[in-house]
Amino acid sequence: MNIKERIKQLDEQYKDLPRKIFLVLAVLISSFFLAKAVPYVLPFIIGYIFSLILIYPSRLFSRLLSKIKPGKKLAVVLSMLLLYGLLGFLISLLAKQIYVELEKLVNALPGIVEWVEQTLEQWTLRLHPENGEGMHNMFSGWLDTALETLSGSIKTLLGKAAPAVATGAIDTISGLPGAILFIVVIIMSSYYFVCDRKIIRSYLEKLLPEGIIHRVDVLTDSVLKAVGQQIRAQVLVSLCVTIVLILGFFILGMDYALLLGTIIGLIDLLPIVGAGTVLIPWALFNLFANNIMLGAKLLLLYVAVVAIRQVVEPRIVGSKLGLYPLVAMLSMYIGMRAIGFIGLIVGPVLANICKVILESDADIRKQQRELAGKA
Repeated sequence: MNIKERIKQLDEQYKDLPRKIFLVLAVLISSFFLAKAVPYVLPFIIGYIFSLILIYPSRLFSRLLSKIKPGKKLAVVLSMLLLYGLLGFLISLLAKQIYVELEKLVNALPGIVEWVEQTLEQWTLRLHPENGEGMHNMFSGWLDTALETLSGSIKTLLGKAAPAVATGAIDTISGLPGAILFIVVIIMSSYYFVCDRKIIRSYLEKLLPEGIIHRVDVLTDSVLKAVGQQIRAQVLVSLCVTIVLILGFFILGMDYALLLGTIIGLIDLLPIVGAGTVLIPWALFNLFANNIMLGAKLLLLYVAVVAIRQVVEPRIVGSKLGLYPLVAMLSMYIGMRAIGFIGLIVGPVLANICKVILESDADIRKQQRELAGKA
């Protein structure tokens, strides 16, 4: 019995478990090598992502400029000017506003901490009159340490950001040529990906064997498309939540509406966690601190976020992939332990890729067995 027959026998004996383990290991190993390769091709990846956005406006401009000879290329250039100009304007506007709000937050932190200390002192005296002062001193020590750390971090961030915001330049002269080249490659690659996508496809079909092209197409349809749709859907849902949060904080009259809405929106992007991780404790603390109006408003804002998510998510996501919550939590934890904070996002994505590949493989095996049975 050769190795191929032995593996086939093991698959049949253990219900395809060896094959499933091999596929999962193949995904993890491939992801590891891809992660190592990403820094070398990152501007091309970003350029390709932008090209997917540029396709739609370039088609519109192409129809409008159909009578002009270089209409297609001109349409792509106009689309790029529109996209990158709008993107640059929004980034500069957001960066300026966040910088202003960070400065306000640094100045307001001592007053916020003092209010929290007074609230905790009242609680401890009510709950433990005999030992309230000792517990208050302990809480005060923790808050002072946290304040110093947070304030120092924000001031360091502002100190680093100030030259960049003021001069629009990168801190180190040595990094400037690399940064310029990075941006130029993104812009130029996005242009060629849009303008010559059919030529690139045709060249790859001639260069690579037909079997590899077919496998890439299958992989794109079954895995990248499915996972990409889920990531896109989650980003769009979280963007809607972020806009609702920013508007809600603005209506509440908070000085840090954009900053708070952006931070909580990024937290909401993480699987399982959600905006309630911040809003609910914040609201409850204010309610217990007799700040009833703010606490109630924060709870109403959380209800609005949940309602928006319930309305928007089914329309955007549709028949999304999704993971069982326990699997999502496990993949987040393993991802965080393996590669740090970014693993909170990468872990569930890899888990979803494994899920899609295993399901696709199971369908293929089922079809093969049905054909073998008929034969």
